[in-house]
Amino acid sequence: MKSISFKNKIKKLVILMSICLLLILLTSFALIQSGKRSNIDDISKIDTVIVLGAGLWGDQVSPQLELRLITAYELLKANPDIIAVTSGGQGPDESVTEAKAMKDYLVNLGIDENRIIEEDKSTSTYENLRFSFDVLNKNNIEYNNPAIVTTNFHIYRAKMLSKRLGVNAEGLAAPNIRRIIVKNNIREVFALIKDYLFSR
Repeated sequence: MKSISFKNKIKKLVILMSICLLLILLTSFALIQSGKRSNIDDISKIDTVIVLGAGLWGDQVSPQLELRLITAYELLKANPDIIAVTSGGQGPDESVTEAKAMKDYLVNLGIDENRIIEEDKSTSTYENLRFSFDVLNKNNIEYNNPAIVTTNFHIYRAKMLSKRLGVNAEGLAAPNIRRIIVKNNIREVFALIKDYLFSR
């Protein structure tokens, strides 16, 4: 009888934990979906923009990163007073830092290089933001109304981490790549849970 009772308790515990995990996953997914609708109502109020890295192919920006840069370019073009930070370090399969490749891409589109600051040490979203704010501080650049440019599924987490760093930032969502939407969303759910629990 004790053995059956113990097995029942384990079974109930497993069911409870499964329900909790499912609720966490569904909540995280809902938050990610809410970030996809993020946009900026009045770009004239934005004074700085942080463009988050998304990987390189050698020294060339990946398709995902290119969409972020095109989104940032439109903002920079529309408001010539905005200063940009390109944020991203160098991965093991990258021949330059993401920050440099991103800056070069924007300069090739016609953005003045003096409007772009490189943050080239970060290896995560949390570091992207923390190091970018550090770079702006070191350069004595005020960021009263900053915007973060990243892919739509990533907006909620980026804004959450920015707020933890004491900065209320706007989010400007770049489109996702259709063929990897499912992969990106699943990965983002677990990244959101990790950052919610551990990135302080």
